[in-house]
Amino acid sequence: MKTHFSINALAIYIGIISPHTYLQMSSPKIATVSLTRAIVYMHLAVFLWGFTGVLGKLIELPESLLIVYRLSITLPALAVVAFFKKSFFIPSKKQFWALAGVGVILIVHWICFYGSIKYSNVTVALSCFSSTSIFTALMEPLILKRRFRYDEILFGTVVAAGIVTIFNFEAQFGTGIFLAIGAAITAALMSILNKKLVPDLPAEGIMFYEMLTGGVFLLAILPAYLHLFPTQKYFPTSQDWMYLVFFSLVCTVFAGILSLRSLSRLSPFTLNLSLNLEPVYGIFFAFLLFQEHKGLNTGFYVGCSIIFLTVVLHGFLKYREYRKG
Repeated sequence: MKTHFSINALAIYIGIISPHTYLQMSSPKIATVSLTRAIVYMHLAVFLWGFTGVLGKLIELPESLLIVYRLSITLPALAVVAFFKKSFFIPSKKQFWALAGVGVILIVHWICFYGSIKYSNVTVALSCFSSTSIFTALMEPLILKRRFRYDEILFGTVVAAGIVTIFNFEAQFGTGIFLAIGAAITAALMSILNKKLVPDLPAEGIMFYEMLTGGVFLLAILPAYLHLFPTQKYFPTSQDWMYLVFFSLVCTVFAGILSLRSLSRLSPFTLNLSLNLEPVYGIFFAFLLFQEHKGLNTGFYVGCSIIFLTVVLHGFLKYREYRKG
């Protein structure tokens, strides 16, 4: 089946594919841009993605309803793009259940991510969530049945030490930290599982079916979820709608288009390093808007530094392997 890649950057953003997977599927249909412009596009996209954590806090809805309203905007926009790019397809029974399974994981990921922000703060949530690439490296051998690498186990251990350090000094955010780890694990799981789907199916169609089935799953469990975690707020305010529209159309669709234009020119290392800047931007915005740095102690910064340095070192070593290969 011929595959189209008009918004693969959006798939990377929500965890459906990894940057390295994308480059394995690079398409000649993508308009080529200069290297300088590609770098500018990628960093502008990552800059916009950095707002997602802040918006998750600004929108005064529980995480479950935030996702419902986000999907109500993103799904139609995605359907329009897929329609005009002729990327819809009828999945086989096996493909449908595989897509639906990842769709459920996507919803769990979003609930964990936005829940972590609600139960802690943007800074703590993004610091722990930045460990996604390490979890991917640790889980990939189990799912794809390849041998474990000792360096990846070491990196995973160091990241765990960083998370434990944050937890020990910021124990009041314990629930948020566990949810952020859950978000990182589910993001890693989605990226790995979709490696088997993306090469054979149009990316827009994959995203549409996974979001659609995930949305159906969320609506099915929503009454029970709201019973277990009751809320007094069920409908967005006018300000919430403004944030939701900006979140869905600018930070998701528009940023995805910008990133797409850069993908044909950037190496896996540049892509991964750029995407690792997303939590850095998010933490900076949280410091600027919410003054979150005033409530954090030295232990947090030690643990955060351990995680970030490990992620950057892991990316650098992967880049060396890529150059040698």
